[in-house]
Amino acid sequence: MANIVISGCGNIGSRLLQSVSNIDDTDIGKLDIYGVDPFQSSLDLSTERFHQENKGGNNLRMSTDAAKLPAEADLLIVSVDAANRLAALTTVLEHCKPKAIILEKILFNKFEEFETVQAILDDLGVPCWVNCSRNIWPGYQSLKETLGGKPVNSYTVSGSDWGLGCNAIHFIAALEYVAGDTVISLEMDKDTALVRESKRAGYKEVTGTLRGITASGGTLSLSSLPVEGQAISVILEAGDDNYEIAEGKTIALNGGGETPFPMLYTSQLTAPLVKILKEGQSDLPSYTQSVHQHKVLFKALNNVFYGAGNSEVQCPVT
Repeated sequence: MANIVISGCGNIGSRLLQSVSNIDDTDIGKLDIYGVDPFQSSLDLSTERFHQENKGGNNLRMSTDAAKLPAEADLLIVSVDAANRLAALTTVLEHCKPKAIILEKILFNKFEEFETVQAILDDLGVPCWVNCSRNIWPGYQSLKETLGGKPVNSYTVSGSDWGLGCNAIHFIAALEYVAGDTVISLEMDKDTALVRESKRAGYKEVTGTLRGITASGGTLSLSSLPVEGQAISVILEAGDDNYEIAEGKTIALNGGGETPFPMLYTSQLTAPLVKILKEGQSDLPSYTQSVHQHKVLFKALNNVFYGAGNSEVQCPVT
């Protein structure tokens, strides 16, 4: 019987548990699913959401104590906030050795923790991915196939206050995925940047525009606007073609007819999780890829949070 461990059972973790609960695959069989969180209220929320779904008839075991986890797991998912992710990971690994790992974004706040976890993964010798899930949305997967390696000239994201500090990493990962390219630099437009306290205590958020370039010379612009009512729009130019995307709704080529552009919510990641369990593969960014994406983003954000010359200090986003 396969088993999955989820560390961190708050809102995102509870939605991931819903995805796991619906795994129903004859090759995998029934799952033993373990949730661990220091807060009983989070465990209660996750238990309720798990049993709202559970089409696979899987087993759930919840605890505040990581010592009650199994000695081995087929998959470990760590879904706590960035400041506590390293501690949550190491606590689980004291009791349970996984065959594969998914870490939620934002990975960590401190630059040195990227290297600490890389050393841990090297010792374990297991694959690790980061949950920037646009890579596994059907819409972006279809777009990648359509582009077929064609260079992306420009990539523009704009919409009302979508949480640039917290969520820019999703769009960076999606661009690198569909373009097969790498974002090599980012800079925050200080004239548009407005920093505020995040709704999550101890973290910061920002509106404004991030601009950058890719290794192939393409450009990107990510704008989170301090206004209301503007849905997120993604415009991608590749060669002579222009793709305009309304995520979860449609994609239009060169201003022509619209076709569906499906997305996946966190509670709908069942099939991608099955792929990891059965094939040991995923289109999520690898840990190494995501670390590069995080570092480029952090340096740009920190120049706004702390001023020039402080690009590698702790980045207060989650």
